Formats: sequence, structure tokens, C-alpha cells
Amino acid sequence: MTRTANFDPVAWFYDPLSRLVFGNKMRASQVRFFDSIPPGSTILILGGGTGWILDALFARVPDGKVYFAERSGAMLKRAMSHGKGFDVKFIHAGWEDLPEVTFDVAITHYLLDIFSDETLPRVCDAVSAKLKKDGVWLVSDFAPSQIWHRALLWVMYRFFRVTCGIDAGRLPDWEGCLSRVGFFAQEYEFFYGGFLKSMRLARENAR
Repeated sequence: MTRTANFDPVAWFYDPLSRLVFGNKMRASQVRFFDSIPPGSTILILGGGTGWILDALFARVPDGKVYFAERSGAMLKRAMSHGKGFDVKFIHAGWEDLPEVTFDVAITHYLLDIFSDETLPRVCDAVSAKLKKDGVWLVSDFAPSQIWHRALLWVMYRFFRVTCGIDAGRLPDWEGCLSRVGFFAQEYEFFYGGFLKSMRLARENAR
């Protein structure tokens, strides 16, 4: 049975916890390809958390039109203090209820990892369907390749399953899922000893 995650219980300390574990590397991975976003883009941020990312995004794309979709009400409330004075629409919704808009860019940072292998294909299908033919998908997520990566990830999954009820109990094949819906890496970079991977993807015929 699919579980629906609720990040309300961790909203108040999620960002400090991230900095405690990863320093500035997780944030660096999330903004890595923002400079490649064309001016005036219509952008979907799905699972944007506390919304700090909006300030980083608008610093690079001040004329962007952003739809910020977040399932957690507590996270969304915090996010609404960001992006002041810019074109951003806040939506209390998850991947099942995306707006009737086609996007130039989709951003899903540290989101795909919370879904099981059974649910993730539906998430990828939903986001892919909202992207224009030449749309770009920016993804950052975990890419464990060492024993300490896997050990830390094991602890993280246990913590977030207990506190937030996430669907996944282990890292799903998120890169394979992106390939299945026709998106392939144009650029990528690793952070934090190779544990974090940031990617800029497009459909194969748009590469």
C-alpha cells in the first residue's frame, strides 16, 4: 500500500538538520544548474520544502514565473516568506495535483528518493507530462557509491519513515525512472564525496 509522506513534523528543523549533515553541499547541488535556465522561463518546483530555493532561483532568473508545489502545509507556510516581489504561485499539492500548465523547467530536488519503486514511475510520468517537448528537468538526489554513503542513507530512511511516513524504505532507481520517461543527462556533477548528484536533463531529441 502506498504511503503519503507528511513532512510537517520536521519542517521547523529540516534546514538546520540538512546543514548539520551536509554543510553547504546539499544546497550547492540544488542551485548548480540554475544559471542554465533561460530568462522568462515558466518553472515548476515540486517538493520545494521551506522555500529558500526561491531566493536563489530569482537571483538568477528574476523574470521567471514559478509554480511552487509542496504537499506539507508547514513547509509551504515557511516557503511563503521567500520569493517576495517575484512571480511565484504557491500551491498546496503533491505530484498528483499539478496545475494545468506546461513548463519550460521542472525542479525536483531530493524528492524522487522518498517514493518506492512502485510509486516513482507515476511521479516521473506526471512531471514529464507537464514539461514542454524541449523542457529541462533539474534533479538533485542521492547517488551512493561507498559504504559510508549507504550507511548514512540507511539511517536517513529509518528516520524519515518514522517521522514523516515516506513511501520508500530504500533508494529507488530514480535515474532509471528518468530514462524511462525519455530524459537523459546533458550535464551532471557530484557533491559531498560523490554522495549527492545534480543533473540537468532533457529529452533525447532535445540534447
